[in-house]
Amino acid sequence: MDSVSGQQAFRTEPRNLTVRSGATALLKCEVLRASGAVQWVKDGLLLGPQRSLPGYPRYSMTGEENRGENQEGSQYHLQIMDVRLEDDSPYECQVGRSKTSQPIVSRTVWLNVQSKQNHRSQHGIVGNVGVYTRSSMGQL
Repeated sequence: MDSVSGQQAFRTEPRNLTVRSGATALLKCEVLRASGAVQWVKDGLLLGPQRSLPGYPRYSMTGEENRGENQEGSQYHLQIMDVRLEDDSPYECQVGRSKTSQPIVSRTVWLNVQSKQNHRSQHGIVGNVGVYTRSSMGQL
């Protein structure tokens, strides 16, 4: 079946997300007519197709899984517990090739992690990045 109606497609793609260190992050990915293996990619590294991701105890795929022609879609949200600065990376949701569909890849999104000790937005500091305006720096 090579018709467009049988092709897997994203119903919801992940979006950039900013969270504080220690919080829980949820990157959303919902796939219509999922027939290939779904997995997340962190900074170019495949995390695996299992819902509980071996080697990544703080990471899991959550949501309902409805395989095949279900119009509601299947959810493969990436949940990261106890977010750490090392989780600050680009992420993608990928769905592999199947007998009935081509592979698809979501847009690349960033999980931005703000460290607890450096979060003082009233002083122009967010995470480990200083934010400076022309007026605060004076004449260059």
